[in-house]
Amino acid sequence: MNLIAMLDQPAVVTAIAGFFAWLVARMFARRPDWRKYEGLMINAVKMAEKIIPDDTPNKAAARADEALRQFVEQYKQVYGTVPDDATLAEVSANMPLVHDALDAEGTLKGSAQ
Repeated sequence: MNLIAMLDQPAVVTAIAGFFAWLVARMFARRPDWRKYEGLMINAVKMAEKIIPDDTPNKAAARADEALRQFVEQYKQVYGTVPDDATLAEVSANMPLVHDALDAEGTLKGSAQ
């Protein structure tokens, strides 16, 4: 019971909250690794939008697949090798973020209509 009473003190609660705020700030201050490939990802998404027509069945999946394929090709040109599985997984997981950002900016094909 004494431990609960001690943890319920304003100074202790403030210290705990401050620690967690510091921890969250440190986690978000680190630039994610996939950001170094953001330019390649932007090009890949834009190319996929142009290559896959709007009337394609399963358009979103086809464009996602094409964007990843374009990313791999560009990566090979820039780095002279294919990306490893970890890089592909990270890029694949974050490609929708790049797509959504481009769509929000209105820079994708057909977005400015």
